Amino acid sequence: MQKDYAVIECDENALKKVSIFIKADFLVVTNIFRDQLDRFGEVSHTLESIKTGAENMPQSILVLNADDPLSFSLSRLKNKYITFGISCPLSMGGRADNEYCVFCKAPYQYKYKTYSQLGGFYCPKCGYAREKPNFGANEIIELNPDYSTIFADLRGNSSLIKVNLGGVYNIYNALAASAVLISLGLNVHRIESALTSFNGAFGRMESFGNVRMLLVKNPAGFTQTMNYIYPLKIKNLIFVLNDNDADGKDVSWIWDADIRINENVENIYSFGIRSGDMALRLKYSGFDSKIISSYDEFHKICSEENTVIIPTYTAMMALRPYFAKKYKKEEFWK
Repeated sequence: MQKDYAVIECDENALKKVSIFIKADFLVVTNIFRDQLDRFGEVSHTLESIKTGAENMPQSILVLNADDPLSFSLSRLKNKYITFGISCPLSMGGRADNEYCVFCKAPYQYKYKTYSQLGGFYCPKCGYAREKPNFGANEIIELNPDYSTIFADLRGNSSLIKVNLGGVYNIYNALAASAVLISLGLNVHRIESALTSFNGAFGRMESFGNVRMLLVKNPAGFTQTMNYIYPLKIKNLIFVLNDNDADGKDVSWIWDADIRINENVENIYSFGIRSGDMALRLKYSGFDSKIISSYDEFHKICSEENTVIIPTYTAMMALRPYFAKKYKKEEFWK
């Protein structure tokens, strides 16, 4: 069936090759954090890969996170660009993956932060700085575990938007999507309606009856996931850590996440190939966890109310089919 548009999520390293064959109208860069260190290396390598992809598609409009000094540095390329961002302080923690100016190497200063290295950055030496975004959240009215409400300026259109997914990172995602759709000519009211009813992608903020599943892949995402679940009342909190190729063999990234667990969490468990490493990491944050030794035990625990699972990628891919079948949900490709 022929379609007019395609939305393609592309691996950062693959973008160098994919961009030779696909000439996208828009290239969205949400943020750049450390991910799979043994595959990607440090964030500078990831940035170079995305830069090469953008240069291969000079006709593409770049949609850049104005709050991320790494992503926004692509504004210096020859491509046209538009920006999105959050224009109010949130101070949600997380270790910065980039502390020094990408152009002159001086340390960044901040007027405010949202989380990690995101926020109102500027370089006091060379003047590189965040610009006011074309599509920005001027006020966060409500941060709820299941949704957020923001007052946004969408290229001159004031809008009160309910984002039907929890987490600050989903506010960024909603603003990025709005930037593309408005640039394509869609009506603002249609976009507001879509964001109000949109559901999470497979394994990301996905619910299966009494179970929530929240994928984590890097320190920044892990930290914000912990911020997201902090106010929740949870009976069973299960961390599932694997080190398969798609996860990255190096699991040292778990030590760079900020782990906070509310006293409303009754039971904490570790599961997966590297369950011992996860239990040790939790121990150093002051939390004892029980290691789950079998799938039978795992399934029994997950039958209880208010269970939250925080898996890495291959763990999510292995566990999701069980819950999809049990709760009669479609496979992720449908």
